[in-house]
Amino acid sequence: MDFGPLIESCTPLKMFQLGASTEGFLLHNIKSKGFIQYLYIFGVFVDKKPTIYFCAEKQLENNNIFIGVFDDKGHRNYGVDNQCSDSMSFLIKALEYVCENCSINREQIKEIPAKQ
Repeated sequence: MDFGPLIESCTPLKMFQLGASTEGFLLHNIKSKGFIQYLYIFGVFVDKKPTIYFCAEKQLENNNIFIGVFDDKGHRNYGVDNQCSDSMSFLIKALEYVCENCSINREQIKEIPAKQ
């Protein structure tokens, strides 16, 4: 994948096993390198390689939250979705998107407990 969100740092909030070699990470506390700020990012990795970033994006000039997706086709903006300011609302939408676009069965998804 040639494209992805421009970030300096982030903190994993939740981790998921999405399939045999597929993992998902819900990220927050994201420090951006560019003019687009990210409230949350759900990254999907197959064999440890990024394949999709589902993002709650916020531009500096307004308070709207946009859904953006990075994948092997580049970046697409799916429009305003201010409900995604909440991490659980964002996570539900991210998992729905990933299931639909990666042929993942919802029953396959298992949250990985955080390491102590």
